[in-house]
Amino acid sequence: MELFNVIPSNMFSVFTSKNKEVYASSLLILRQLFKQEVMIEKEKLTSSLINSLEQQLYSIDMSEENEVDVNKIGKDALSLARFIIRKFRDTGWIEVEYENKTSFVEHITLPPYTIKLLNTLHDIVEEETREYSTYMFAIYSNLKQADLEKEEYRYTSLINAYDKTLELENELKLLYHNLRRKFNRLSVLNTVNEMLHDHFDEYQQRIINQIYLPLKTKDSITRFKGSVFAILNKWLKDKDIIDGISQQAAKYHHEEDDFKAKQEVLMKMYHIIDKINDLEELLEKIDIKNNDYVSSTADKMKYLLNSDKSIKGKLVKIIEKLAVEHEYGGSSCLEICKDKINFMYNGYVTERSVFTRANPTKLGDAEPVAINVFDDDVGSALGNQFILDTLNPYSTEKVYEFMERQLIDKNEIKSTDLRIDNIQDLVMTIFAMLKGDSSRSFYKVEMFDGMVQNWEYNIPNMEFKRRKKAC
Repeated sequence: MELFNVIPSNMFSVFTSKNKEVYASSLLILRQLFKQEVMIEKEKLTSSLINSLEQQLYSIDMSEENEVDVNKIGKDALSLARFIIRKFRDTGWIEVEYENKTSFVEHITLPPYTIKLLNTLHDIVEEETREYSTYMFAIYSNLKQADLEKEEYRYTSLINAYDKTLELENELKLLYHNLRRKFNRLSVLNTVNEMLHDHFDEYQQRIINQIYLPLKTKDSITRFKGSVFAILNKWLKDKDIIDGISQQAAKYHHEEDDFKAKQEVLMKMYHIIDKINDLEELLEKIDIKNNDYVSSTADKMKYLLNSDKSIKGKLVKIIEKLAVEHEYGGSSCLEICKDKINFMYNGYVTERSVFTRANPTKLGDAEPVAINVFDDDVGSALGNQFILDTLNPYSTEKVYEFMERQLIDKNEIKSTDLRIDNIQDLVMTIFAMLKGDSSRSFYKVEMFDGMVQNWEYNIPNMEFKRRKKAC
């Protein structure tokens, strides 16, 4: 079916209009009323638009509304709100009907496609943090209960498991593309504070805690995969069970052809098995992408922390910025600098300007420098230690050593009690937080809401605890 056989062809014209911001806000108000009311009275929608968007209504530009006689529309808020409702009716967002044959009270009716689009617009604007739905547990529990107790509901449980498998696939694809988006966004983050906000407030809260961790822990594919496959394989091997489920499918779809019903049942079973195997591979790709993102974030953080903060470095950046603006067009910054700073290039011409002879440095007599001689064992140890110190200053072992020094004889330590005396300690703290989830780590990290002040930086409110050793 073609898209514009379902929705009006001019439906999205409200988003290309000069008044698109007013129309978008009005649609969100329409959705809010739909959530609150079974039947939306036209006058109630009118008053809601006036109460919420009175100032925006006065900013409506009628110059492009060719189909409307502008002179017939008043300049008051009531007339403009009614104009918006007529606009939505003409573009197919809403339909208007009377309450009954003997009443003149008008009600707003929303077509099914409008309801879906309004919910999508709301989700895009709000970007609420969603709680993760336990897909694998739902698949397992549906099949397990039907296998042991509710034989007459086996086909229903199979449908639910099939749908949950598709939802899990969508969730993993969304997570994968979200990680790629976060990875690409690293290039536009230019300060330490931006990096910290993006990592702890956005990435850590919206991606790791809400989606990634549940997929790796309580709702792990590996955890429930074997049990789900065992139930499905048991059903596939038992002809009586397959026949029973096929009969349930035939009744469910009012299908007289038992062969088609059986084919559909088998298709759903094999699809669940194949898709879970595919999703396990996709989760491995997500692990790789997540590791790449964390590594790139750490590298970008080190670069920003170690970049030149001297007066010379700041002047170089200012001049580079002004040069780019001069090349691609002036800006307010460049105009202000023209009045305050006088940049010019000076030079002179002499007989040596065309060619400059190299002047070799003369070596004078000096006392020879004594060379320290070490024993072979000492020299080898010093050399190895130098290589270890310069190879990776932020290796896993060094991070664990840093945390051992922080904890000493304690079992736990809070963010405010960490000893952060320099930038090196701050970087180590960030790495310690990232490595807290590793099974190799001797400690774990518990995150709390908010930020705390430690040294010159705001860092997340967290607590490091030693893991209990297995008996």
